[in-house]
Amino acid sequence: RLCTELPWDDDQTVRGVLYLGRKLLQVAERDERIAFEIYGDAKQVQCAGDLTVNGNVLGDASALSIKTSGDIFGNCSTSALNCRYVKAEKISGCVAACESIECNTVIGALTCKSIKCKKIEGSVTIKHEKG
Repeated sequence: RLCTELPWDDDQTVRGVLYLGRKLLQVAERDERIAFEIYGDAKQVQCAGDLTVNGNVLGDASALSIKTSGDIFGNCSTSALNCRYVKAEKISGCVAACESIECNTVIGALTCKSIKCKKIEGSVTIKHEKG
């Protein structure tokens, strides 16, 4: 059954939400964190909790923390990011631990093996291969 009384457009974005009865809860209304897990690729994702994607995110991703087994090909907004590869216009508000990051702007802290970025506001750690 399709619900038409939601506070967002029908834009094909996967949204992880939590209801108490028929009331849509906001992040500030609950004490515990929630986690969502997606199996397969996701086009775009917005989540008010922790997000795990067992696949790629083919668009933008927004969550408290994001972990993927694949890559992210859109903008990313999170406090903690763990993935293989990110190609984005902007990564904001996060501590990222990735194999490779390619973007125009990073606001936060990065730890990865490869960074290609025009502007970084924050700290960067590059892990060198031993050998």
